[in-house]
Amino acid sequence: MKTGSLTPYDIVNTIIRNRGGMASSERKVLDATWNALENYVTSDNTLVVVDGSGSMYGGSSVKPVAVAESLGIYFAERNKGAFRNHFITFSTNPQLVEIKGRDIFEKALYCMSYNECSNTNIEKTFDLILNTAVKNRLKQSDMPSRLIIISDMEFDIA
Repeated sequence: MKTGSLTPYDIVNTIIRNRGGMASSERKVLDATWNALENYVTSDNTLVVVDGSGSMYGGSSVKPVAVAESLGIYFAERNKGAFRNHFITFSTNPQLVEIKGRDIFEKALYCMSYNECSNTNIEKTFDLILNTAVKNRLKQSDMPSRLIIISDMEFDIA
């Protein structure tokens, strides 16, 4: 299967359109396609803040939420240490969410269950990262080197 022209959001957008159910064979194809995506991630940890609010579901055939959720999962799976398989919710009270699921279909649906209509408190986002680091006694080298916030909303004053 040639996956060179596919992006993570192509796969998650398909899941969003078919979230009511999908045949087992289709899920296997999506999962194989997801796992065959090229790795553009460096060895640095990149933590993604994902906006899953209602406004992210509007628009064109490619939903903004598909971009946010797919990149949240894509980077989370490639992280190392305490932030592996985690993303942060775009929220007044952000959460560090561990991604769960047997395949990309389950992972995407699980991540979308953390959607809320809210603005964000960026200061609390950084506090959450710091508290996670302190709790897990992380070294500086284990900390995310990048924070990517994918949203169409506004930030609270920090």
